[in-house]
Amino acid sequence: MSPIRRGALVLCSAVVFIGAAACGDPEPEPIPTPEAEPSPSPEPSPTPEPRTHVVTQGETLSGIARHFGTTVEALVAANNIENPDVIHPGQELIIPETQP
Repeated sequence: MSPIRRGALVLCSAVVFIGAAACGDPEPEPIPTPEAEPSPSPEPSPTPEPRTHVVTQGETLSGIARHFGTTVEALVAANNIENPDVIHPGQELIIPETQP
């Protein structure tokens, strides 16, 4: 092989080699990971005012309990009633929250 052809062959080989490296699969760019935003702290819900009921003439604890969907025992406990058979008109009773 003549020296010119040999040089051309080396030059062509170098171009092919460099071209393959330059035209090969490019390195993929990293996908940015979104930064997690801190979740806001939940606002504490305000404590609701207790529900109350003012006793009227002729009412009983069992009738009041039935009306509000609670029990006589829960009314007695919430209101520190000593004798569940004795309530008075005008007496304000706390109505305990009912459990679902």
